[in-house]
Amino acid sequence: MLEAYHAIPQPPPPQTSDDPIESIIMAIMEWSDATHLAQFGTASLWPGYTFFSNHPKDFHGKPTSKAGFHQAYFASVMPYIFIQSNSSEYPQLPDTVRDSYRQQYGCDMPDEVYTHLKRELMHSIWELLLSEDFMDAYDNGIKIKCWDGIVRLVFPRFLYTGLITQRILLATIKSLGGRPCPRCFVEKKQISETGTVNDMKRRAQIRIDDHPRRMDIESARKAIFGNGNSLKGPSLNAILKKNSWVPTRNAFSKLDTIKTPFNLFTMFVPDLLHEVELGVAKAIIVHLICMLHSLKKTDEFDQRLVFYRYIATLMLTIPRFRQIPTFGRATICSFSHNVSELKHVAARDYEDILQCLLPVIEGLVPSHQGLIDKLCFELALWHGYAKLRMHTTSSIKLFRMATTNLCSTIRRFARETADIKTYELPRRRTSKG
Repeated sequence: MLEAYHAIPQPPPPQTSDDPIESIIMAIMEWSDATHLAQFGTASLWPGYTFFSNHPKDFHGKPTSKAGFHQAYFASVMPYIFIQSNSSEYPQLPDTVRDSYRQQYGCDMPDEVYTHLKRELMHSIWELLLSEDFMDAYDNGIKIKCWDGIVRLVFPRFLYTGLITQRILLATIKSLGGRPCPRCFVEKKQISETGTVNDMKRRAQIRIDDHPRRMDIESARKAIFGNGNSLKGPSLNAILKKNSWVPTRNAFSKLDTIKTPFNLFTMFVPDLLHEVELGVAKAIIVHLICMLHSLKKTDEFDQRLVFYRYIATLMLTIPRFRQIPTFGRATICSFSHNVSELKHVAARDYEDILQCLLPVIEGLVPSHQGLIDKLCFELALWHGYAKLRMHTTSSIKLFRMATTNLCSTIRRFARETADIKTYELPRRRTSKG
């Protein structure tokens, strides 16, 4: 945002009270997620949410502030851009699409064609949202009289977060391809080296929405619609496979104008909730519980979590603790009696477990206790850095150091705990029948 601010033009000195006195950035944070509307049936909705990052982070976190609103409702195209084994896990395009395809070509629609249509529909919707009026405001700014009575020239700029599958969809790259990152060119086989020196160098080589990339897309589309080549054929693979592109024109390429150069791959930001709390942290917690199941230590694990909550409750009866004022609503809720069962666990529950995990798991895995303590501490430390509401140059440096240490510890944990045979959790096995 600082770079975007320095790139926008400042208006000339105002001559009247209606003239803007300065130019500012209005950072638009887009986010979307498909959701089911009913417990039974297939009714679903995919709203697009809009927030303004000019607001403080704590303001965004208060539901009463109404900081976000629904910008649009996308068609029934779930952000999964790959065909899953269970088709009921995502909404479908209308059945008439498949019927029309069968009527036209005399065969069933291949999965890759269906996936391509979903990509095309999503970017066609964004083409409509990025209208001529918006592009005029994007390039030239729009005069707005702000709350303080000052007229400013406001330039909208984009950030996008959400599920990794949504970012892959909007980045127009292939899901789980050879280069799966929507921001850089890291190869799939190199993901395990996250946090190393070589990995940091690779991440510096970000994707660029330049003329050669767009020409590759146009060549691929010509091969499909002009020559009738298959979406999985060797002709397209020769053009697109190296960098995991897909033959879809990206709607956000419109934001790269002569007056305002823009690389669409820089607008994708990490999603802490899905990638960490429901991703890395959840995977580590579940694996630790699987280890405790193998060692027959889950009952003691559950008892300790309830015990620590009970002790914290007793401490609140001491006058000194009663005098401590509350701090917002970000408190750790009471744990269930059997945390190891992971029943109805949301992201906030994994966050609470992570924050209390270190003293609870102490002594339960004697053969690897030091390593597990180190892993839990570094994961909680990294999560704390990621949750900071404001960063400085020194905190960013410490954050990067914590990332390197955490990734190194995860690789060491995977190597040294391979001797403990683990199985799926009983609840997971039961659900599979």
